[in-house]
Amino acid sequence: PLAKFAGRFGVIEAAHPLLPVTLRNLETDAADRALALPARMASVREGGDAMVIGWLKHLHGVRYGRTLPNPDPKKAPLRQAENSFPVLENVKPLAEFAVPKPGFYVVELGSPRLGAAYLDGQGAFYAHTAALVTNLVAHAKIGRESSLVWVTALDTGRPAAKADVTVSDCTGKAVWQGTTDAEGRAAIGKALGEAPRCRNWPGGWFVSARVGPDRTFTLSTWNDGIEPWRFNLPPAEAWAPDIAHSVLDRSLLRAGETVSMKHFVRVETSTGLTMPKAESLPDRVKIIHEGSG
Repeated sequence: PLAKFAGRFGVIEAAHPLLPVTLRNLETDAADRALALPARMASVREGGDAMVIGWLKHLHGVRYGRTLPNPDPKKAPLRQAENSFPVLENVKPLAEFAVPKPGFYVVELGSPRLGAAYLDGQGAFYAHTAALVTNLVAHAKIGRESSLVWVTALDTGRPAAKADVTVSDCTGKAVWQGTTDAEGRAAIGKALGEAPRCRNWPGGWFVSARVGPDRTFTLSTWNDGIEPWRFNLPPAEAWAPDIAHSVLDRSLLRAGETVSMKHFVRVETSTGLTMPKAESLPDRVKIIHEGSG
């Protein structure tokens, strides 16, 4: 027996709001080919970004196979869903669960038959996932001095103007808010720095966008498939903007000789190279001869 979602989280286009799940060998008998598998669902359509962040951390840290305890019972609780997953014949193991409206959903389904197979009969076995049903997609590029968020529509690919954009950390605290222009762009003219780290958080900034009742979000660390090296772009080896270059009076030396050198340190900014502050300059230099290790 099997009940499995494709992952812990996925994005579903609002034009086809169906959540797929793989089901196998869950029929009670040969005659019962359309048994409904009960499911519970939490809806975060109207909740703030902090509620979504809390659910993402909760899903990332929960043990698979156990039921989902609610991180905040007063907000977006898991309730019995209005519809259930149909258990199909073994030759058609893929079932679909209709999600009613755009929004962020947490879905859980449980089966005593799965519990008998995987938990030695100690209750039901649960499979769970989260899904974002939306017609929007947000792209975020976080820079050292400034950042850019670009919001587009999934059905047309066109920019989404006047979208409300919020950048939050993993605690749910908003660090920047703004609105996209006619090209769907929201320019963040300040340094966000490195994102804080939280337990059970995959890392990065949480960037959300809203247009009316529709919402979407992305994490600044979600870059699978668009890494710089895939496009022959040199990735930065360090987040620090300092650039240093040393000039020696000669490169051929004998043991015991004295060499004179000068070190140039500059700070790379969006407007060019600038002089560093005196307190940020290093007071020690380590020289290594690469040829001899």
